[in-house]
Amino acid sequence: MTDNLIQTNAQAAEQTLTSLLTLLSDNQDQVAELLSSVSSSSFSSDQILASAVGAGIDPTLVGNLIADTATAAPGAATGPAPAPGVLGLGAGTGGGGTTASNN
Repeated sequence: MTDNLIQTNAQAAEQTLTSLLTLLSDNQDQVAELLSSVSSSSFSSDQILASAVGAGIDPTLVGNLIADTATAAPGAATGPAPAPGVLGLGAGTGGGGTTASNN
């Protein structure tokens, strides 16, 4: 499958991938080779996972075989993680108004 096919008709490409994975499901080496190959294509990790699950392949196996298992949008999680904030100790009075709370 070409990236052009995947981009122009994603549904047909996913159905084709699911069919291929179903045919190869008895041979883990061939499944691994196919998943490795499509992980470098324009298929998203979610598309690959959905096709594999549709073919009856264990999702944990898929996660171990494909290079990119992130589901976030590209570039959304780049850079270092932010520094942790200060522990919140709460500053409200805790009064529950007309509720049963005695805080």
